[in-house]
Amino acid sequence: MKRDPIVEEIHQTRQKLLEECGGDINQLMDRLKATEIHAWSA
Repeated sequence: MKRDPIVEEIHQTRQKLLEECGGDINQLMDRLKATEIHAWSA
């Protein structure tokens, strides 16, 4: 299968965010939810 650079960037970004959350997927999801709520309230 051909590699898609956009998908690769998404995977890299997700990995970076997960590392910033200490590998805790629940903490990552809480962070993403808080960002989404903040974006919609602006």
